[in-house]
Amino acid sequence: MDGRSEIIIDLAAVADNVRRFAAMAEVIAVVKANAFGHGDVRVAHTAMRTGASGLGVTTYHEAFGLRRAGITAPILTWLISPGDDHEAALAAELDIAVGTLDVLEAIARVCVTTRRTGRIHLHVDCGMNREGARSSELLPLIHRSRALERAGLIRVIGLMGHLPDAGLGPEHNEEGLELFAAAYHQAFVAGLRPAGRIRNGN
Repeated sequence: MDGRSEIIIDLAAVADNVRRFAAMAEVIAVVKANAFGHGDVRVAHTAMRTGASGLGVTTYHEAFGLRRAGITAPILTWLISPGDDHEAALAAELDIAVGTLDVLEAIARVCVTTRRTGRIHLHVDCGMNREGARSSELLPLIHRSRALERAGLIRVIGLMGHLPDAGLGPEHNEEGLELFAAAYHQAFVAGLRPAGRIRNGN
């Protein structure tokens, strides 16, 4: 052997997986990190063609690459910092997950200057302890989001979170699911009507 290795990506298998999951629930196909090495553009096309309702990536940079490739599907991004190019994100019609007031306010300021409405998902920490609003931070984020929504600057279309042990089943994620359910209830009581979405811990 010459020491070289080869990986074969079976898009038919990707398509079959998406069809199976889409038959049971809404699917947002996560294609971050070049679709985990599978090729983000071709996996994205395959997923959208076979039942996914949208795509997910971590950063604006990844989302912009998909847009440049001609992909017009909804794209959710969730690793956001105040210094990111929110104007470009709004122009690219990205869905933005927000877990801090600083990021929310930065996006709102750009919404004012560009006269665009931000499509926001509130990002809840469901136990990953690395991103998303914790319980103590969540209510101020919800109420400020509702105020900005009333002002016409943003629209809260989703609530998202990461379960740290999703691959092990619901019994291993009771605390995370309870945190998410409580967050959804708080958002609903405040007058928001987001869709709820939970990812695994990858």
